[in-house]
Amino acid sequence: MLVCVTGVLGFIGGALALDLLRRDVKVIGIDKYDGCQPDPAKDKRKSKLLLHPGFNLITSDINSESLSSSITECVNGQTISICLHFAALPGVRGSGLNRGEYEHNNITGTENLLSVMNDLNVGRFLFASTSAVYGDESGPFKEDLELKPPRSFYGHTKQVGERRVLDWAGSGNPNKSATVLRLFSVYGPGMRDDLAISIFQRALQAGRPITLFGDGSDSRDYTYIEDVLRGIDLAMRELMSRRSGAETINIGTGHAIATSELVQNIQESMGKNTPILYKPRSEEEMLSTEADLTKAKNLIGYEPQWNLHRGLQSMLTPALH
Repeated sequence: MLVCVTGVLGFIGGALALDLLRRDVKVIGIDKYDGCQPDPAKDKRKSKLLLHPGFNLITSDINSESLSSSITECVNGQTISICLHFAALPGVRGSGLNRGEYEHNNITGTENLLSVMNDLNVGRFLFASTSAVYGDESGPFKEDLELKPPRSFYGHTKQVGERRVLDWAGSGNPNKSATVLRLFSVYGPGMRDDLAISIFQRALQAGRPITLFGDGSDSRDYTYIEDVLRGIDLAMRELMSRRSGAETINIGTGHAIATSELVQNIQESMGKNTPILYKPRSEEEMLSTEADLTKAKNLIGYEPQWNLHRGLQSMLTPALH
C-alpha cells in the first residue's frame, strides 16, 4: 500500500508517517520545510523518516504548480491509495492578523492538493480539521451541528477547507470518498512549542512563573497522540472500504479539562511548582471544547485509551532525568 502524507515533518504528520512505515505501508511525504531556517524538531523527524526504505520525501509547498509532476516522478508507476492531508498553517491566536498566509496555506493549498489528486486519479482523501470549527457551540460537540462563524480566522480556514473536501467527494464521481477528522487539542512528545502544555513545561523547567490567559476555567478536550494515531488508522480503514461519499468524525477523549487542572497535572507530572500569573484571555480562543464520540465509536470503533494524567506522565516524566 502506498499513501501520501502532507505536512509530514509536522508533529502529527510525522508521527503518522512513522506509524505507517512501521506497519510496512509505503509513504510519500510532502513538506515545504527546506531547512533554510533550521527547526530542530523537523530535522529530527526528517532523519527518522529517511531511515525507512519505504519513505520518499518531496520538499514542496502544496501550492506548487509542479506538485503533480513531482509526485508522479516519486510514485514510479505505483498507485497512491489515499492522501492524508495534514499540511496547514496552525495556531488560533493571532491568525486574524495574518489572514493572507492562513488563506494561502489552509484554503488555496487544500484546493490545489485536491486538484493534484484528481490529476493522479487518487480517489480517497482524509482531511485533518480541528475542534476550532465549532466556535462557541455548547459541548459536547456533535459532527452534525450547523457550524457558525468560529472565533478565529484559523478556524474559518479549516471550515472552508472542510467544505472544499466534502464538495470534492460529492462531485458526482462514484469512485471518490473523503473523511474529515476534527482533532481535539492533540498533545504528546514533539508537540509544537507554542501550545499550552509545551509553554507550561518550559516555564516549570526554568523555574519561571506560568502565565494563564483568563482565570483558568477555560477547558479543552486534550487528546494524546497515540489515540489520534489509532483514530486515524480506524478512519483510514473505513474510508478505504467506502467507495463514495464523505464522513466527518470527531477524534478526542470526550472529556473537557480546565486549564487550571491541566497546570496542576503538569506540575505533578514534573514534580515542580511555580507561581501563576493571570492575563486577559484572547478573544480568538474558545471557552471550551469537548468531543461527542458517539459517531466515532459507532462508525469506526474508536474509543480513547489515554486520559490526561497518563498522557502527561508519558510525555513529561522523562524531563526529570
